[in-house]
Amino acid sequence: KSLPGYIFVQMDLGDNADEPNEAWEVVRYTPGVTGFIGTAKRAIPLSAAEEAQMLGNMGIIGSKEKPKVQVKFNVGDMVQVISGPFLDFTGIVASLDPDKGKVKVLVSIFGRETPVELDFSQVIKT
Repeated sequence: KSLPGYIFVQMDLGDNADEPNEAWEVVRYTPGVTGFIGTAKRAIPLSAAEEAQMLGNMGIIGSKEKPKVQVKFNVGDMVQVISGPFLDFTGIVASLDPDKGKVKVLVSIFGRETPVELDFSQVIKT
């Protein structure tokens, strides 16, 4: 047992982060479910890379190698943040870490270039 007491479910959480949907309510009120990883109204989903790594580490799928992430941008490219606290910010790729699936992007915050580290899945090339 890698994570005793935890179960993982695949479900559609809907688009409205402030209101739980029917799927959330069904799982939340299932006997034996005591809570979610996340907030009182919203679970935090795993990325595909996190899921593959976890299942690989548990020996459920594939090898224990980290999944290869396809990089769709290069250092110097302009990208837009599509999820997370920097949603809709644009910036320039400063560095890439394919092994960790991370990209460092320089975004303008209060008129200053600020480096932020994001998952590859959080940005798209503009």
